[in-house]
Amino acid sequence: MRKALLLSSILICGAAAPSYTITKTVPLGAPDKWDYISFDAASHRVFVAHADHTDVVDASTGQVLGKLAGLHGAHGQAVAADGTIWADSGLTKTVTAYDPKTFAAGKTLPAQTDADGLVADPSGKTIVVLNGDGESATLVDTATQTVRANVKLGGGPEFAAMDDRGHLYVNIASTNEIAVVDVSAAKVTARYPIPTCTSPHGLALDAKTSRLFTTCENEKMLVVDAKNGHILQTLPIGHGTDAAAFDPVRHLVYSSNSDKTLSTFHEDDAGVLTKLGDVATPAGARTLAVDPQNGRVFLVTGKLAATQPAPEGGRVHWNYKPGSISLMFLDPAQK
Repeated sequence: MRKALLLSSILICGAAAPSYTITKTVPLGAPDKWDYISFDAASHRVFVAHADHTDVVDASTGQVLGKLAGLHGAHGQAVAADGTIWADSGLTKTVTAYDPKTFAAGKTLPAQTDADGLVADPSGKTIVVLNGDGESATLVDTATQTVRANVKLGGGPEFAAMDDRGHLYVNIASTNEIAVVDVSAAKVTARYPIPTCTSPHGLALDAKTSRLFTTCENEKMLVVDAKNGHILQTLPIGHGTDAAAFDPVRHLVYSSNSDKTLSTFHEDDAGVLTKLGDVATPAGARTLAVDPQNGRVFLVTGKLAATQPAPEGGRVHWNYKPGSISLMFLDPAQK
């Protein structure tokens, strides 16, 4: 199903937000839960964690190619160097390898309690499972398909980013800090306090400028020096962030928020961000992925049925119409 809906912009800090058009809506159906979205440039596919499976979608055509079935509380996915797709099951504390052609399940490895987000190093040789309640990171060697180590993080992780020098940066939501892990040594080597960031969630990295972009539940994005943990900037974002992304081609940084906004920023050559504005998005679209080749942004949400008030210190709970979950393609307006 195609749409030609032009997303409106809110002007913030005197700069206009980029214009995007929803060019495609891909129905994913039930269950009415989802989590992280991942984009794989090599296969040009989008992966959507979808409760009891992960959807595999062609990033150009929107065709649903198949499912990674047999998951129990799907949260994240990542692709190894050989193309093998790894996806986790939070309820069973496991991570499973899937064939990229047939989507058949292969080896399943133990993670730890509340297996959540997954990230891969740039080479695809290491997959990291972030265990929320387990307060740890499980390091998987993708060549041997074995667990190499479980690294204690000293708090509950949300998301992470990796550079090509063996550094893993992890948002620790429960302690308001970023933990730095030496992947080769399998140990935490530094902790960057970010006390002004309540429950850091989304995390993206520009390895070229050594800038970390972390999004916070108190409607802030922090720019942090990856080398020393210094907080360089604090910028406003929307409410209900759960993910961040960086487009290295256009030097754009994003925070996807459940309050109907996609906060957008431009990074200059010195690593300084300028807020461009908030792009209007459908309610609940809190996770995202980006295709740097064409600037396409991927979001997932459903048709809103009702909301439940947020508990004290928590988030508003969204209820969706059964079977309405969809993946949206947001393309930048052509100039």
